Amino acid sequence: MADETKTRTNRLAKLANAVETVMAVLGFVWLALLIIEFAYGLTPMLFFLLHLVWAVFIVDFAVRFLAAVDKKGYLAANWLTGISLVIPALRFFRVLRALRVFKTGSAIRFARLVTSFNRSLGALAATMHRRGAQYVLAVTLIVVFLGAAGIYTFERNAPAQPGFTSYWDSVWWTAMIITTLGSQHWPVTTEGKVLCTLLAIYAITVLGYIAAALSSYFIGQDAGRATGDRKTE
Repeated sequence: MADETKTRTNRLAKLANAVETVMAVLGFVWLALLIIEFAYGLTPMLFFLLHLVWAVFIVDFAVRFLAAVDKKGYLAANWLTGISLVIPALRFFRVLRALRVFKTGSAIRFARLVTSFNRSLGALAATMHRRGAQYVLAVTLIVVFLGAAGIYTFERNAPAQPGFTSYWDSVWWTAMIITTLGSQHWPVTTEGKVLCTLLAIYAITVLGYIAAALSSYFIGQDAGRATGDRKTE
């Protein structure tokens, strides 16, 4: 009986790991499709694939919610994921025309951008397990390419914006913001300004982490040399 229970537990653990891996892969697929949609638009096949992945996310969220013992706790811990699943459907509701701060389409794209970044972090954490500098580098690359897709879709039709004429120009601009080098071009739309602010905040945070990591590294090197010198005396 104990052996059967152990075997069943192992099978469930393997199934959970397999599902987690599949969902992580789909998270990266979703990210790639979102960048393509923002930068170039989707073909009918890619559009279908995007909504197929979205449907899988909904099923996964629903199954996890039903399986959770503390459903309120689950929703409290995964509310942003839930929002990310609802937002794609909002494009089909004309009631959103009541929004005045953002244009309806831009508001939805901005919300999708933010919530998709959260899902990408989840997929990245599942594959890299937050491994220090490697994890930070991977997150930064996601920020650059996803941020560039956002700034390009918000600013490309804005007047007097020669710096955002292509997606790759926007990638260069985003990289300059992340490295705090700045640029002669700045967003003029509300969504673009908010996104630029978020990118700047991320840049400051990352630079602080890098400075701390480098300090730790050089202090460790100095300590190692001092120990080696003492041994040779």
